[in-house]
Amino acid sequence: MVAGAIVLPVVSGFVIFRYFRRPKTTPRWKFLMTPQAETLGDLCMFLNVICFQLLFGVSVSSPHFWNALHKLTRLDSNSLFGRLYVACIAALLVYFPPRIFYLVIDQHRKITWLMMLLANLPLIFAIVFYAPSPHLSRSLKSLREPEFTLTAAGLHDEYEANYQAGMRKYMRKYVNVTGSVQTRFFPRSLELEDEIGLDGKEGFPWVYCSFDEDQVETAEALEMGQVVTFQCVGSDNWSRGPALKHCVLVTSREKSAGTVNSRNR
Repeated sequence: MVAGAIVLPVVSGFVIFRYFRRPKTTPRWKFLMTPQAETLGDLCMFLNVICFQLLFGVSVSSPHFWNALHKLTRLDSNSLFGRLYVACIAALLVYFPPRIFYLVIDQHRKITWLMMLLANLPLIFAIVFYAPSPHLSRSLKSLREPEFTLTAAGLHDEYEANYQAGMRKYMRKYVNVTGSVQTRFFPRSLELEDEIGLDGKEGFPWVYCSFDEDQVETAEALEMGQVVTFQCVGSDNWSRGPALKHCVLVTSREKSAGTVNSRNR
């Protein structure tokens, strides 16, 4: 993706700048020499910019984009460069390519660059001064009435009996699952999910529970062997085993004291 974000705008810019050079031969289609063709071209360029702007707006407002910023901030306190890097990749992919048409003519006008800066100033400020919201408040609000309540061992038994039937049964349903922490996986990569495995043996968990970025700090505080209850949503991919996503910690029992810490709604 990074290589594509760098190479594609360069290739696109080269093609577009060649497009604005005076042709050495007569166009094959006579229509291209008419005023109607010029109007049609202007309309297509305008619609191109509008569509790309919508795509850019959807990209930078998506949970995936802000989850990436949240993870960069959580892993590195000096993460301004990383956040700007992610934003620049998004801009190179969907913001600058359609505007090259206009920059061919207006690239020397300071007002053009100033207007582009002003249009994106809110996003720039949001990225530079980004501060994650407290994850606890969102967790409390996100708890729902579960449609299923069971143990990790029970969910694993259903997987062993018929994993496709089990996946269809729990897919997109709210599930409260209880088990002990068997594995903990919190990668630095932005592409990999943060995950805790429940129960199981020899390092192979019976249930895989993945977390959204705003829940990771809570999940990271859990210890191996600690008995927990998560509220999750059933995943549509059980290729490794029962998989649940968007998990939120409901209760946790300390290994030593045997007391239960609950997060009440």
